[in-house]
Amino acid sequence: MSDTSGPAFPQSFIMHDQEVITSGNLTAAGFQGLSLRDYFAAQAICSLVPLRPDSDAADLALKAYEMADAMLATRK
Repeated sequence: MSDTSGPAFPQSFIMHDQEVITSGNLTAAGFQGLSLRDYFAAQAICSLVPLRPDSDAADLALKAYEMADAMLATRK
């Protein structure tokens, strides 16, 4: 899925004398953190691990992103 729906925790920032002033993880190039899709997948995998403790990690990750994609689709 190419639509990540932007950052999970957007922040504004101020440039002062060529320096970024913020309390978050922003750089002059912009936000450098999780996409909303990544955040949803991280939350989804937390619910999957207890349900499937013997599953392969790659399978769990794929399922978590499937769930994240479904959450993003539902938001539209």
